[in-house]
Amino acid sequence: MASSTQTFDPRSTAVPDTTTTAPVPEAADGLDQQNAAHSEQSASTAEQLSSQAAELEHMVTQLQAVVGGKNT
Repeated sequence: MASSTQTFDPRSTAVPDTTTTAPVPEAADGLDQQNAAHSEQSASTAEQLSSQAAELEHMVTQLQAVVGGKNT
């Protein structure tokens, strides 16, 4: 009958799984802070892009009026 214990085989290329399923509390706090900072930065960037898009739309409308365009 086969043994249920595993033995080390030096010829094996398998890498043992040394990852943990739960982060260390200090690391989790750091990740939370980093995620919050990224969220704030993304929100700020989205506001800037929205403002720039509105400004561009206004400039295109003005340009169309100058060149006599009727496309709206």
